[in-house]
Amino acid sequence: MKQQFILQGIFLSVSCSILSANPEPQPQMSFTEGASGTWNSEWIGREKRLYFFQWTTDLVTWHYAPFIAFGIGLHSYGFNPNGEPNIFVRLPQEIDSLATNLQQAQESDLDGDGLPNLYEVTAPGFDPMLISGFIDSDGDGLNDVYEVFHFGSTAFGQPGLDSDGDSFLNSFEARMAMNPNVGYTLMTLSEIEVHLPN
Repeated sequence: MKQQFILQGIFLSVSCSILSANPEPQPQMSFTEGASGTWNSEWIGREKRLYFFQWTTDLVTWHYAPFIAFGIGLHSYGFNPNGEPNIFVRLPQEIDSLATNLQQAQESDLDGDGLPNLYEVTAPGFDPMLISGFIDSDGDGLNDVYEVFHFGSTAFGQPGLDSDGDSFLNSFEARMAMNPNVGYTLMTLSEIEVHLPN
């Protein structure tokens, strides 16, 4: 008996901080069947919008694909449902007013947790639109995820040190979602958009 694949395309325009009162509407995704049971999704990008691709089989647990698209133009993402009889997809999006190209959008930090968007969609359990949970397994006051991302291990992230020599302790830079390996000046600090958790 041939397994029937039903593609359930759910287009949800998830946007937490659309900056204008009347943003340009987002056209829906279209889907075409590819080779060997794969599917291709396509959509038209809008100016300054950062796009993520999510999928689920149960409408409860959503997963990010390791993919980010940015800006104007035709965007696409191909996926393989791996034999799942039902798969649901959505295209969360956010305006990134500071990014001017895909690399800047990938390196930006929409949720202000100190982790770049691209890292959050490629590492399991993260969400680029939600501040990641605080876990401090070594009791030094620094988030384990922040330490591993910026220092390579929880053993090297010392809160009382100034790793980049900019006169700001690693603990301060972690609280401000700054990179502890980049030297900041008072001038660059005034240009940083600081996101503090509610």
